[in-house]
Amino acid sequence: MSAPLRKAEEGYIVLITILVIGIVATTVALFLLITGTDAGLASSGVESESQARGGALACAELALGAIQANTSLATPASGSSTLDSTTQETCSYTISGSSPNFDINSIGTVRASTDNFVHRVTVSIDQVSPKLHVTNWQDVP
Repeated sequence: MSAPLRKAEEGYIVLITILVIGIVATTVALFLLITGTDAGLASSGVESESQARGGALACAELALGAIQANTSLATPASGSSTLDSTTQETCSYTISGSSPNFDINSIGTVRASTDNFVHRVTVSIDQVSPKLHVTNWQDVP
């Protein structure tokens, strides 16, 4: 009678070993899945922040173009633009000061599925004619 009992004990050992290996494999798979999802979200956030910065820079350039096109610009002046409707990327700028000393505040915004990403840029100029002279170009946190 000891032979059938031994085979039953070996069967339990194999069953427990398979269960332990399955639990370990499932834990590793879940860890990799969660880590991959977090990395994907972080990557998407970096891309959206970069797009928002690009929008702020684009609007700062638009504001400089507006000043250059109209050197006797009456302030305050402002403008906004939709840069990309698929990513909902927009920008806006405000020009303050008086000729030839202007300050530009530019904001780029990207509306992502979970967050809004906003980037700000300030630009100062002290000369309008014959060429614009930028004295300060700074990203604002």
